Amino acid sequence: MREKNDLVMAEVEYLSALSKALKKLQSSQRLTQEAIEQATGVDQTTISRAKAGKLKRVTQKVRSVRMYADMHIGKIHLSGEVLNAAKTFLAAGGSEDELLASLRHVTRFVLRRGTE
Repeated sequence: MREKNDLVMAEVEYLSALSKALKKLQSSQRLTQEAIEQATGVDQTTISRAKAGKLKRVTQKVRSVRMYADMHIGKIHLSGEVLNAAKTFLAAGGSEDELLASLRHVTRFVLRRGTE
């Protein structure tokens, strides 16, 4: 029984942290819930409920939103390998706009894969 209670508490803490991260993200970066939906593929209703602290369980959709929020508020840092890959792309003649467009495309694919 204690393990179940610990699991429930971990989910409550995770969801609370997500709510705080979304509030911080929207206030500091002025991102709308619609913009977050577009970037993550997670519906605006779920994002709204997460921000309001009304979600009851952690799902793959919720994890996707949390990862997105954490990336934007600086809790996730890129490895040297990722930075070197970006530099190599640019050195090969790719533009920043092309790199960003490629990353956005792949991100939408990966996030949507997780919500299906």
